[in-house]
Amino acid sequence: IEPYMQYGPILLCNEYVNQSSVSNVRLDQKKGAYMGTEHLINKGHQKIAYCTGGLFAGYGRDLDRNTGYQKAMDKHQLSPNPSWIFIKRHSIEDGKKVVKEILSMNDKPTAIFSGSDEVAAGIIIEAKENGLKIPDDLAVIGFDDQPLAEIVEPKLTTIKQPIDEMGIKSVELLIRKLNNKDSMVEEVQLPIQLIEREST
Repeated sequence: IEPYMQYGPILLCNEYVNQSSVSNVRLDQKKGAYMGTEHLINKGHQKIAYCTGGLFAGYGRDLDRNTGYQKAMDKHQLSPNPSWIFIKRHSIEDGKKVVKEILSMNDKPTAIFSGSDEVAAGIIIEAKENGLKIPDDLAVIGFDDQPLAEIVEPKLTTIKQPIDEMGIKSVELLIRKLNNKDSMVEEVQLPIQLIEREST
């Protein structure tokens, strides 16, 4: 990023690099995934699947969320079945495919933590079409708190990201930097919360 900073200020929104020269506005993604996974554990689930938009690896996209999920599982001495980790899932269609894969398994998870409300919605739709009851047969939790979280039936439990506040705070920081090139690098971490609805 640094070579490009000569052309003007750069701010990262909901992304970050381990570099002190760039201001950023972000959420504690690790905490969000931890909260979501622990919510399922507290509901009595031990077989918890996980859907990520990236890879389930020690680097790259979604690393913080992966770490949060794993940390909650480790705390309760739970080991996820590798078959229950679904990578590169982004859409409602991807969520439907997850359920089809689960239905073909001998050892099925009883709950799914999804890093996306869209994927979670697809999971709920396909599960219901196959006669599964949500949350009795399969509990589902998403991430983002998009409007569809309240439209899908049953309504989706999810981790809320304060999108509006993130946008406002990002523009405020950027304007401050534009008005004063020597202003300090700022890191703003906004609160994240679990919104419990009917899917868990």
